[in-house]
Amino acid sequence: MRKGLFMGTLLLACPLYAHAAQREWKGTTEGTTSATIKYDTIAGTGSVQAMGQMCFASLEGKAVPTANGFAIVAHDGNTNCKLGITLNAQGDITSSDEGPGCITYHGASCSFDVMSAHATH
Repeated sequence: MRKGLFMGTLLLACPLYAHAAQREWKGTTEGTTSATIKYDTIAGTGSVQAMGQMCFASLEGKAVPTANGFAIVAHDGNTNCKLGITLNAQGDITSSDEGPGCITYHGASCSFDVMSAHATH
């Protein structure tokens, strides 16, 4: 009987763990550009997709936790891009800090400067 109880507890705990490991936010960058930000804490990866009228940008890289959120770091062979993401107490993104070199990932018509984004789950 104890084995059955233990297995039931273990199976119930797994979906909660997987859900917390993959986070997603939807919001806006400068102007009316929409943005989707993802962070997988288990795989240690993150991504940003920004789309607007004259803008499509994509950044994927290693994600590392910081004191007030996380950072996505990408390297394309020649250029490094570090995008710092700040989270508030509710877990929403309140700002981002785009480092030099990130323009190669989005071009001149848009940026990864996230103004605000809310968690989708």
